[in-house]
Amino acid sequence: MRRECKGTTGWLLAMALVAVAGCSEIEGEAPIFGSLHYPVSVSVTPSGDHLLVANSNFDLGKRFASVVVIDLETRSFVTDSGVSVGAFPGALTLGPPTDPADGSSVRAAYLPVREDDSLTWFEVDWLDGTPVLRCDDPEVSYTDRRCAGRYVVTRGEDADGETISVGNDPFASLVLTGRIGEPDHLVVGSLRSGSLDLFEIAPEDGAPTLTDRVFSTQGLNDLALHTPSRTIFATAKYSPVVLRVQVETDDEGSHLASLAPLSLPLSTSSSDIGRSLAFTSDGSRLLVALRAPDALMVFDTTSQGSADPDVGLLGIVSMGDDPACIRVYPTGPDGADQAYVISLANNSLYVVDPEALSVVARIRLGPSNDNPDLSGISPFSMAWSPTRREAYVANFLGHSLSVVDLDPARDTYHTVIEEIR
Repeated sequence: MRRECKGTTGWLLAMALVAVAGCSEIEGEAPIFGSLHYPVSVSVTPSGDHLLVANSNFDLGKRFASVVVIDLETRSFVTDSGVSVGAFPGALTLGPPTDPADGSSVRAAYLPVREDDSLTWFEVDWLDGTPVLRCDDPEVSYTDRRCAGRYVVTRGEDADGETISVGNDPFASLVLTGRIGEPDHLVVGSLRSGSLDLFEIAPEDGAPTLTDRVFSTQGLNDLALHTPSRTIFATAKYSPVVLRVQVETDDEGSHLASLAPLSLPLSTSSSDIGRSLAFTSDGSRLLVALRAPDALMVFDTTSQGSADPDVGLLGIVSMGDDPACIRVYPTGPDGADQAYVISLANNSLYVVDPEALSVVARIRLGPSNDNPDLSGISPFSMAWSPTRREAYVANFLGHSLSVVDLDPARDTYHTVIEEIR
């Protein structure tokens, strides 16, 4: 059976979880806002000019985790802009744009936090085009810029008036922009409880309200939206399935409706299966990254959402050890989609042609000129800037970001051009 993390990483995680369970308040240094510390997730602002990074206090060396802001033009930290959050944050997600017609800014961002089983959120103010994060509830103590009070959501109420709680070990998150006359929503998946939680997003300030939850299977790892059918797909670590749900809105409010899951044709009995997933830009293909086996499965989702949805396996592409994250960007010839799959153990990005079902390139991550030793950086998540045509890979153990050139017109295409620390 594969472990959640290998070697030193797995040992640190086990010790950190024991420490959190044994004390109500973590002691340590102040959270940091001017560097990287076990970065776990990244999001690029709509303009493509700034990057938000969720730092973890994985080793419990800091009192809190933090969210920091990086100016991508200068590669510098906006040190007076960050906020701190509870231990062990998950997938950082930006909210809907403040002006749908413009789409260059957002009013809020969301971060599942595993320490207190919460959805922590913060408002995003814009000062001369720079995002300034804010979560200072005036009714509670605001120490170390720690989000608290109304900015930490742990409970809500469903349509029947019953109290519901955020799932155990919330990790994955995804925003679903509402259609005309409907609210925007956020969906959060939990690792341990296997629940999908639905939040309604307030249009005034982006505040999330928990309104519904459904239980599925433990180990929910990643979420992806099939845009044509507005269906949300979710991977599971411990079950050979991809879950499917839709958000429905009626007179009683919004709720989650479960659809039949997609079965993965596997012959393994491993308990570490689904990791990440993504769709091609037109929604015609679903790509699912697995760790048992280390592979990328590609499905035909052309008719997903029709009266008789047809989802068929097109092929399996072998991957490097421990694929951790997959994202699809239009960076191929003539703007064609290419899938970028992180190999955590190989410190690499594998570039896959989703039409040809083949690996077309391997990008080695980590330090290159100053330090050629690529061992132990553990790339974990990534985001990209369409305007700058760069990807930013969070290296968990490397305390760094690898900046990867994704512009085929440049000589440095598909290489690491800089490291941010």
